[in-house]
Amino acid sequence: MAAQAAGTSEAEIAKTLSFLVDDAAVLIVAAGDAKVNSSKFKAKFHIKAKMVPTDRVEELVGHAPGGVCPFAVRIGVPVYLDESLRFSSGTMMSAMLL
Repeated sequence: MAAQAAGTSEAEIAKTLSFLVDDAAVLIVAAGDAKVNSSKFKAKFHIKAKMVPTDRVEELVGHAPGGVCPFAVRIGVPVYLDESLRFSSGTMMSAMLL
């Protein structure tokens, strides 16, 4: 939906995904067409990947569901950049070419 609104492909946007790790939020920013690799997630966080429940997103992240971005989040919320961003070509809507 965001890519369509920007007039571009999913591969050319970034998305922010909110995961629950030890009852706290962890954000992963990835290319819009990327999927999180469950085995790599588990290797890093030692837990199965589970999205933050919708009713807890604002409480844990600081943004309402559907509007989560990696900026101005609650103090202590870690933000990880996925390798899929390396292959993004960027667009006129991007701040810079990745």
